[in-house]
Amino acid sequence: MSRVVLAVAVAAVAGGSLTGCSAALSSTSSSEQLQALNFESDPPGAEIRTTQGQTCITPCELTVAAHEQPVTITKNDYVPQTVQVTLGPQPDHSFWQNPPPTLVPNPVRVVLQPVPKPVRHGHRSVPPPSKQ
Repeated sequence: MSRVVLAVAVAAVAGGSLTGCSAALSSTSSSEQLQALNFESDPPGAEIRTTQGQTCITPCELTVAAHEQPVTITKNDYVPQTVQVTLGPQPDHSFWQNPPPTLVPNPVRVVLQPVPKPVRHGHRSVPPPSKQ
C-alpha cells in the first residue's frame, strides 16, 4: 500500500511542476523581451531615436525590444547615420533554458562626420539670363 501512495505523490508533484513549467514558457513567449542597448558617439551629444520613438542623448542607454531594428543618430551640423541593430548568435542551450536574445552591436558606436561646407569659387558674376 505504501508503494501506491508514494507513486501517487510522485505523480502529483511531477505533474504540478510540469504544469508550472508550461505556464512559465507560455507567459514568456507572449511577453516581449527587452534588453539594455548602449549608445556612444564621437562627438558626444547626438540624439538617438528608435523606431518605437524612444530617444536619448549620447552617451546613453535605452531598454528596447529584443528584435532587429534600425536606430537613427543625429546631431546638428553632422551627417545623420542609421545603424541596423540585429540579433547576435545564440549560445547553444538546453530545451529548458530560454536566454534573452543578444542585440548587436552593443554598444552602438558611431563617429559622426561634419556636414560638408559648400565650396565657394571666388566672386564670379553670373551673367543675366539671355532674352530670346
